[in-house]
Amino acid sequence: MSPPDRAQERPRDARVLDCLYRVGAFVNATEDPREALDFILSEIVQTLNASSASIALLEPTTGNLRIEVSNGLGPQSEQHVLSLGQGITGWVALHARPLLVADVTKEPRYVELRQGIKSELAVPMELMGNVIGVVNCDSDRLNAFSEADVSFLSLLTNEASKAVGRIWLLRQLRTKAAQLESLVAAAQELARERDEPGIAAELVKHTRALLGARAVAYYKCSGKQLNLKVVDGDCAGSTFTPSLNLDETSLGTAISRQRAIVFI
Repeated sequence: MSPPDRAQERPRDARVLDCLYRVGAFVNATEDPREALDFILSEIVQTLNASSASIALLEPTTGNLRIEVSNGLGPQSEQHVLSLGQGITGWVALHARPLLVADVTKEPRYVELRQGIKSELAVPMELMGNVIGVVNCDSDRLNAFSEADVSFLSLLTNEASKAVGRIWLLRQLRTKAAQLESLVAAAQELARERDEPGIAAELVKHTRALLGARAVAYYKCSGKQLNLKVVDGDCAGSTFTPSLNLDETSLGTAISRQRAIVFI
């Protein structure tokens, strides 16, 4: 006898609405974001008949994705880190679009986290227009999820975003607080310096600490030339040109536009 069609196993609209109601009520009632996320994941697994599920959050400082809570993946999953764009989860975070994968063996972006997974569904979490994480569902069956599940999980993700928003905003506040402390310390050190080389050295040192960078270089602009003055950090594998033409480097573009330029 052939197995029942997946669409026939899908919970009816009434059950989906019940799930959304329970999740909304729980999120609004609890003051513990992790408790809310654990509840949401258990509802996702039950309602979508998933084998496992997880919520990965973007780290404000690194831009990496780290699993915050999981259901059915084991405690080691929370040590798993993905770069933005890496794997199905990273792709969803980068493009801010859901991704439904009927067969992970045919998906080149798939990164295995647990053996036995055959299909996957991932939906981005957004807060104030910014992607802050990804809700991910896995199944040990092929073609386990449908477009209706995408819509349902997107609705449920809105509720998860409310809970996750507290965690994410708290982390941003901690990051900003650490940056403020670094800026205050830098200002105090710079105030003690009277010569330009001393100021440049302190500026580079505190900039590296503030950004968590491996190395930082300070170039002084003299007319159309940028001259290297100070380098701080681990420079292994890096080459800093002693002199650069202002019109032939991205540093010159940053100076002319008077704004930061980020290269990934």
